[in-house]
Amino acid sequence: MLLGLLLGLLHLLALLLLMRLLLPARTLLLNPYAAYANQLSDKLIGWLRTAVPLPSKVVGVLLLLLIFSLRAAALTKVPDGAVFQMGMLSVCRVPAVSYLDWLGVEVLHFAYFYLGIVTAYGWLRLWHRLRPFPGYTGDLIHCVGRPLTLLPLPLLWPMLALGYLALTVVLHGLGEVSQPLLQIPEVTAAFQQLGTLNPLDFAAYTRPLQVILQACGSMIGILLDLQNMLFLLILMSLISALFGSPAMRYFLGDAITLLIGPIPPLRLGPLNFAPIVAFFLYGLFAPVLMTLVILIVWGLSHVV
Repeated sequence: MLLGLLLGLLHLLALLLLMRLLLPARTLLLNPYAAYANQLSDKLIGWLRTAVPLPSKVVGVLLLLLIFSLRAAALTKVPDGAVFQMGMLSVCRVPAVSYLDWLGVEVLHFAYFYLGIVTAYGWLRLWHRLRPFPGYTGDLIHCVGRPLTLLPLPLLWPMLALGYLALTVVLHGLGEVSQPLLQIPEVTAAFQQLGTLNPLDFAAYTRPLQVILQACGSMIGILLDLQNMLFLLILMSLISALFGSPAMRYFLGDAITLLIGPIPPLRLGPLNFAPIVAFFLYGLFAPVLMTLVILIVWGLSHVV
């Protein structure tokens, strides 16, 4: 658990470094969160330049490579290979032999991480009914997800679909897909009457249909990640109300407002139940959308 948290923080640091290296400074200064992250990156790069007297961008690139190398070194300690959770449907275990293999697996992990952030941006745009995001948190996601977040939604979703499909094809070629994750007992019982092929029997599908299921599952599974993030933010806001600083409370309130979306305040005295309603809606949308995808792919399996 602790190792996973540390590895996740390394990915976040790598993304902030990429934002620092690729975006103009004036763009970062427009968002206080991005500006603060940029200051931290500058301090880290400046500290490293005292030992390595090279230009800032060169040191930033070297630091980025070091982060990828550290994560790759950590992955070498994982028994039987690295694991990719392919959305809501299955997992893929990718064995590796040499250190360069592990470094390649780490690059795939980072690509999945980046696509996940951009997909979260896409879902939130739909959740807000294409209106501008409130506060600065949504703008930060927009900055971090560049260049894909610069695309209009009609182009963004096809690009995301192509990205997930490409990654899923690569993972199918590198590893072994197993262990179905999606288990909805009510849906399984209803599907038993539909034919000899159980729609939730992942192994019964052909490889192209498996790839489609996994790519769609990865995109829809981001809704569950947003649900988990909302729960964490609610918990942190409760703790912050007792011990936190005003700046932390402002950031948490800004992020929660972004995830609540168009739900109006539902107050009972000092309590606002809108975050709880949004939490359950995220958990409802994901399995409903995934069930629709499974039905469509199950229908295609009877045609192709």
